[in-house]
This record gives sequence, C-alpha cells and structure tokens, in this order.
Amino acid sequence: MTWTSIQDIIDEFDLDVSDVDPTKTIAALRHQRDANHPTSTGGEFADEKQKNMFARLNAATDWVKAQPTNNSLAMIPVDQPPAPINLIPALQRPSYYDEKVGTLIRDTRSIAKRSSELSYRFPRISSGAIATITGFLAAFPEKFMKIFTPNAELALYSTNLEQIVSLCFFTAAMLAGMIFCLTWLSEKWDEELTESAMSSDARTELFRELIHRIDQDSSKTTFSSQEFVEIVKDHLLDHCNFRFPYDVYVQFWRHRISPVIAEKIAFVHLEELEYCGAIRRVQTNGLYQMFAVTPDVAADVS
Repeated sequence: MTWTSIQDIIDEFDLDVSDVDPTKTIAALRHQRDANHPTSTGGEFADEKQKNMFARLNAATDWVKAQPTNNSLAMIPVDQPPAPINLIPALQRPSYYDEKVGTLIRDTRSIAKRSSELSYRFPRISSGAIATITGFLAAFPEKFMKIFTPNAELALYSTNLEQIVSLCFFTAAMLAGMIFCLTWLSEKWDEELTESAMSSDARTELFRELIHRIDQDSSKTTFSSQEFVEIVKDHLLDHCNFRFPYDVYVQFWRHRISPVIAEKIAFVHLEELEYCGAIRRVQTNGLYQMFAVTPDVAADVS
C-alpha cells in the first residue's frame, strides 16, 4: 500500500491523533513500534505478523518524517505552545532497550566505584597519615630527638643522630607518599578497566572467546549466563594493570575481581548481543538463563 496522506496512515494503524499534527502521529507510530519490538517478546518476533507490523510501522514513521511541514509559528496563542514543543519530552524519552542497558551501565559504574573506594580507602588514609607525620619529623628531627636525648652525654651525638633520623623519616615519608599515589592510581585504573570492559571492542573480544569455547565442545550448542560471566572474569584478569608471577597474579587479582561487577558487565554485553541478533534466548527451567549463538554471526566473527 502506498500512502498519499497522513490520514491514510492514521486510518491504517487506527491512531488516535489528528492529521494536522505530524509530530503526534510520529509519536503514536513509535509507541506501536515499541510494543511490537522483539525485546518485548523475549528477543524474537512472536510470528511473521508481528515482524511485518514492525517493518510497516518503521516505514510509516519514515514516510511521515519525510513530509514537508509548515514551520511558521505566527498567530499562535501564548497559552498554546506549538505541538513540537509539547512533544519534546516524548521524543527525548529513551526506548525500553536504551533505558534497560543504560540502567545496567549506570549500576555497574556505581558498584565499581564503591568497590574501589572500599578497597583503597584504608591504605590511602593510613599512607597519607604516615606520609604527613614522617614528613614533619624529617623536617624537624629535633622534636623527635628530645625524647631520646634526655641527658648531656647523648646530646653530644645528637647532631649526627638528627641527620640520620631525618634521613630515615624522609625515606619513610617518600615510601608512604608513593603508596598513597599508587592507591589513587589503582582506583582510577579499576574505573578505566570497568569502562573498557563495557566497550564495543571488549564485546567483540568476549564474543569471539565465547565462540571459541563453544567450538571446542562439538556437542555444545548453547551457553548459560554464568558461563559468560566467567569469560568476563577472565577478560578482566587478562587486562589488569599489575603483572605478578603467574600463580600469585591469578590468585590475587581473581580474588579482587568483584563477582557483582563481572556479572553486571556480562549482562550489559548479553543485552547488546541479543539486541543486534548475535545471540538469542533459549527457554529453560534451570537456574541460569540459556542462550544460543546465531550461526551466521558466529561465522563472520570467527
């Protein structure tokens, strides 16, 4: 069917709007399109009818957008703002998918920030206090020496002792200052690691690793959300900033990786992969949600 007017679209989709306001027509079409989006039915179209309806609504929305409009605002009453102004909140409202993924990303950032603060708060505060105290004593060693040179005999050696004590305290202040700076840098590195782990490049790397693990087991056709969380944990482990001997390195950093953060990052990527059609949900009665990889996408990535 070829539309000749906005009224034709209103009649076809039974919209409760007027043909004199294209913006309201677009909003009504988008509302119906969101209702027919595959995310509302588990990531797949329920049937061919829903798929055709979704494509038809997209085409109708594009057609209305392409129509010329009269942008003149002359003689509009002050108490009746133009329709586009009234529609701004609706146009700025995110879709269900954008809102869900955005919420996951914000939650992940918030949890990662709190986790880093808790991990580094004590060493940062203690190292800062030690650096301040030892720095003061390094600058004024005589304050410290008064405690250990109460008599004249020890006072004969106080000059040399002051220099030694000052050097010791200066060294301690430098070490404590370095620890303070390292805790601050480590917190920033953790935040950067969380952000990079949610990037599109990381998603491609994780998806490629997922396909590799599935290919290793010829009898396996699906994977669980928990298996993908483990892949995310390995990814975070491989991209940590410090490199110790392997056994110490693995035990230390795997213990530091928060399971909640890894799970949140995994869910962000699962939502993105499902939305772009790389994976699909599989009905299951188990504890974890199961997914299947789309063969065509897997062939392109691998």
